Amino acid sequence: MGVITENSAFDSKKYSPLVYEDQPDFRAGSIAYDDYWDEQDHRCRFGYAPDNMPEITGEHYFYLNLLKISLLKPGARRKTPGCPFYRSLDRRLSYEVKDAKDNGHGLIIGKPRRVGLSWFGAMLAVYELLFSYHNTVGVCAGKQDKADDFYKKVQWLLSTINPAYATGILTKNNEELKLGYSYRENKQNIEAGILSSMFIKTMYADSSAFEGKELAFVIFEEAGLFENLIQSYKATEPCFKDGGIQFGVPMIYGTGGEIEKGSKGYKEMWDKHEAFNLKKVFIPAYEHYPGDGETNKEGVKITFFNMKTGETNKEAALAHILEDRKRASLSREAYTKHVQSYPIKESEIFIKSKGGVLDRIKLNTQLIRLNDNDIPVEPLVGRLEWIDSDVTQRVLLRARDTKEKTLLRIKNNSKVKFVEDPNGTVFKVADPINQDGMAYKPDIGGVDSYDDEVNFEDNNNSFGASMIYRCYGGPSQKLYNCPVAYLKERGDSSSDDVFYENTVKLAVMYNAEMLIEYSKTAIMTYFKDVNAHKYMRLRPNLESTLGPTNSRNEFGQRVNLKEKRLITKLLKSDVHENSFNYFFKDHLIELIDYGDINTDLAMAHGLCLIHKLDLFPEISEDLDNFDEVEQDPLLSMSYYDVENGKLKIRTYENFGEQDFEYEIFDPRKHASVEERMQMKKKITDDLDAKDQLKKEIEEKYGKDAMSLILNDYRHS
Repeated sequence: MGVITENSAFDSKKYSPLVYEDQPDFRAGSIAYDDYWDEQDHRCRFGYAPDNMPEITGEHYFYLNLLKISLLKPGARRKTPGCPFYRSLDRRLSYEVKDAKDNGHGLIIGKPRRVGLSWFGAMLAVYELLFSYHNTVGVCAGKQDKADDFYKKVQWLLSTINPAYATGILTKNNEELKLGYSYRENKQNIEAGILSSMFIKTMYADSSAFEGKELAFVIFEEAGLFENLIQSYKATEPCFKDGGIQFGVPMIYGTGGEIEKGSKGYKEMWDKHEAFNLKKVFIPAYEHYPGDGETNKEGVKITFFNMKTGETNKEAALAHILEDRKRASLSREAYTKHVQSYPIKESEIFIKSKGGVLDRIKLNTQLIRLNDNDIPVEPLVGRLEWIDSDVTQRVLLRARDTKEKTLLRIKNNSKVKFVEDPNGTVFKVADPINQDGMAYKPDIGGVDSYDDEVNFEDNNNSFGASMIYRCYGGPSQKLYNCPVAYLKERGDSSSDDVFYENTVKLAVMYNAEMLIEYSKTAIMTYFKDVNAHKYMRLRPNLESTLGPTNSRNEFGQRVNLKEKRLITKLLKSDVHENSFNYFFKDHLIELIDYGDINTDLAMAHGLCLIHKLDLFPEISEDLDNFDEVEQDPLLSMSYYDVENGKLKIRTYENFGEQDFEYEIFDPRKHASVEERMQMKKKITDDLDAKDQLKKEIEEKYGKDAMSLILNDYRHS
């Protein structure tokens, strides 16, 4: 590729002779005219190298000389059409595309916002259409608006292309663009010309939308928004492969600020790029950072981008990004959005910028650590297996189902071991430490199960999650106040329910009591039926925190509105204090989503924290520092509704059919700040008056048995 350095011979305008140099006025059709444009064709196909300058690819030359995009010219405040200026970033990407074509692999690209990759991708699509006869290009997006935006860019490029390369359009609709022209011969319409086509599809409804086509180039636009990216890619793969030979190039890219629902599939393809025959390419935000004319703290104007060399001052750009990030850190929303939109390392493109009521800055920071493998432990995935004695194995032969086998194993004290398995549903970062006879067992459990009847079409309600949380276990244990293992699995509430059995196994392996959400009775019945009472946590005593309760259940914890608010406070406190010890990616993502969607692992974590609160009631002392659930103010606004002739007060929040009663005025809750101050002063004055009266009575009558009455009076 060659290396660009600062020297007097280098001038990026030399890469664009059709833009910055006078064009010879050759007569169309003349030999000189044909020779001139044949030379341009050669440069577009094979690349171009001005004297004493490194070569650029043919695609890059085509981009710089023959097309116009919407761009912000130096010193301008509004974007206008113009020929792209040379950027070293485009040169790097062009060579990545060339390497992919030459060596038969695809590209997966992670990028910041506003780096111009959509224009670059549209250029590659137009290039493929124009420079190969009967070529076919595919463009797919996870959402319709992204497909439409890309299509508009392609049409823009074709409409503003140098007239020498303009072509006719045979078909132009929402899903296909076909180049060429038609004529009539022998009373028949004949299609001729390039006859290349581009197909545009959205994949949210049908992952196999390109089935049956042969695609020389496939662009997955804004891949971070694909909810089914991996399925779409695998369904499209036969379109650019012939057996073991890959003849087409897939290019997948996503913008940091756009990655949300599709981030899981995009992240998996990024991490396992070799399994998909992809090469990953990361573009840090400082590689090309617009912002010429910005003024630093010293009042000096900064020029990040050098038009002569096409290079960005990476050190100055990085410093500016970090300064912006520091300012944004005053807001949780602004900070996470800035990090994701302007990533400076790979792991930052996969954080979440939306959702939840917990501290997203801390959770995303830890998620970045996990993505960078900057953690002291290695999370393992696997399955749980029983270890049975010979006697137990013989007894098991008479068992009718899994539930009866589990009962026999519990009675015969079978053990459980963890076996590494990439397809497993159990994750752990620490081995068990609980021992029978310990006055206090540091490993505690929480279980968020599902209802008795599982609806498999409703993914939100068909998963159960069980978690082991480690409290302080002594100076020899470096890992504590964090989850050390979890299980998340789909079940069917039958006697052979795999989640129920694996939850029992998890409890046996860690020798831990599990606090189960009481309303999910099927799993509690399962524990009792298999004689696993010792692994069930008794109902916690939360009266000092939540007040009196009518609950009479022996085991488990009901989770109603008051308990859900307590769980939220406990999670906020734990995230604030211990998030640096969270080592499971899916767990972190669910904590970020907590408050917006059903989050099984977050709820299991919350039940562990209630379990912990029951063991250590003093941890509730600082919970008031963590506010209630943050929400849109509109949701708490009340309105009046008449139902069956009765006046009701409701809110806009989705509480189903729940009604809200009138509240009696309570000055401690409803008075203004000034009114509360006046009230507090009155209470103080009253107490002072009572103290003075008590003093006068004692001086007159002395301290006798009446002091009890006086004390009652003092505190009345």
